Amino acid sequence: MPNLTFSVSDELYAMIREHPEIKWSAIARQALRDYYSKLRKLDKLLKVSKLTSKDVEQIADSIKKGMWKRHKKSTTGEP
Repeated sequence: MPNLTFSVSDELYAMIREHPEIKWSAIARQALRDYYSKLRKLDKLLKVSKLTSKDVEQIADSIKKGMWKRHKKSTTGEP
């Protein structure tokens, strides 16, 4: 089985060291597997999508504007 090496922050390393009983490599493997699974689903969606990059940008902008309005309303009480 190949090895994968990556860096973590000092803060994360300290948290990990607090629980030596946990098999962190198994958790990392599962997290990588889950992320890859999500990417495969996304790739499948993109293969059949007829949206252009411009369409995606317009949808993203619309979502961002809606989220901003919702956030502004919830924090200020403005309509």
